[in-house]
Amino acid sequence: AEHARLSLPAASLGGIFGWAYFGDSLVAIASGQVASRAASAGGPQAPFLASLPLLAAGAAIASATWRENRGGKGGGGGGGGLREGASILLRRPDLLSLMAVQALFEASMYIFVLVFAPAIVAAAPAAARERLPFGKVFSCFMAACAVGSATFSLCSAKGLRAEAFLLPVLLGAAGALYLASSPPAATMLQRALSMSHKPLYLVFCFAAFEAAVGVYFPAVGGLRAAYLPGAQRGAIMALTRVPLNLLVIAVALARDRLGDTGALRCAAAAQLLAAAALASLWARGGAAGKGEAPAAKDKGLAASPAMSTLSRAKKAD
Repeated sequence: AEHARLSLPAASLGGIFGWAYFGDSLVAIASGQVASRAASAGGPQAPFLASLPLLAAGAAIASATWRENRGGKGGGGGGGGLREGASILLRRPDLLSLMAVQALFEASMYIFVLVFAPAIVAAAPAAARERLPFGKVFSCFMAACAVGSATFSLCSAKGLRAEAFLLPVLLGAAGALYLASSPPAATMLQRALSMSHKPLYLVFCFAAFEAAVGVYFPAVGGLRAAYLPGAQRGAIMALTRVPLNLLVIAVALARDRLGDTGALRCAAAAQLLAAAALASLWARGGAAGKGEAPAAKDKGLAASPAMSTLSRAKKAD
């Protein structure tokens, strides 16, 4: 909405998302180093205490500089808004596919967050488990995420469609999580990469997944701007959170039976399903790639401001 309000070129949206997440990853890299030093000096509570002034500063900046995005008419909250959002999802198979991509990918990401630290600890020698440098590990993950975001920005600047770029990334993310969960694959890859320690192998696999995360967020941000009708965006996003949270809760409750390996395989399966949903979206013709506002195809629905800008730009070309 802010992009449209400022009348910025529609083609710049992907690059803006990409560089924004790149900057976010750079901040996260520094945060990992600060957290590691704080934990060493003051114990496990110290990083949380160190974050408080940063949170306060962020809240002050947001309240002073951000303008409220109230959406369009008919996009209010409440049961009516959710019913309207559900109705739109049922009438729009392309939108349903996009929301499936988001729910499945982000559920996989949250499962990864639950599992990665216990998996690395379990793979480490007993004597080293108390000294694992998780601050540095986190910084490595964020560096991989920054690489993914920067790569997306560069590809977006060359006009590559997000659907085309994101599909192999989702498949790669599924492969990285499966390799992390598969002992035979772990043994072969450790030998191929001359890695003598399994924790290092897991960090390598998890960093590959984080690179995919770095691509995903700017890509899906652009896709949401293109496909979601602005007035119903909040309701549709809220509905998307329901299957996402249910999947994460189900895996979390089954952790004792699944173990780290089973949870990682569930995350890999979610990535494969997300890739299938994205392929379905792409196969439907990708209205955004044809210069047609998908939200406007449904009569009576308000097209998103970003999509209207995109349509005008495509027609001008």
